[in-house]
Amino acid sequence: METTEEGTSQILALQWLVFDFGQRQAVAAAAKQGSRAANVLFNGAHQRLIFEVAQSYYLYGAASQRRVFAESALKNARRRAVLPEARLEGPRSPHPPGDRSQGPLGRAADRRLGPRRADGPRPGGGAGDPSLGRQPRRLGTARPDRHGP
Repeated sequence: METTEEGTSQILALQWLVFDFGQRQAVAAAAKQGSRAANVLFNGAHQRLIFEVAQSYYLYGAASQRRVFAESALKNARRRAVLPEARLEGPRSPHPPGDRSQGPLGRAADRRLGPRRADGPRPGGGAGDPSLGRQPRRLGTARPDRHGP
């Protein structure tokens, strides 16, 4: 029997493949499955990172927009608080310069109630009493029914 180095290695390789019982194929399949699992885990981590970055970006944008709205609302509220005082104390004020003791709220309440008498309501005064700041209400008279019996 003649043996050469080439022939011996080929026979050994053939014997190894025959008696392997699929172990090499199983190792290769396990490596493929491990690679796929690593890819899935990497993709999941990458997607989670992208989601967190995008969510943080949009939350930051919403927070900065809320800050702009809050500053605008504060600015408008300050402007609205100053305007009535400026109107009451300005050059076109309906009150004389000495009438500043009550403050803007008191003056506004006086204008709302109308003129009052110093001695109180008139005797027998009711809803139409000018000292209460109301005008009498005029009621219409009932018309007789012309088509009645």
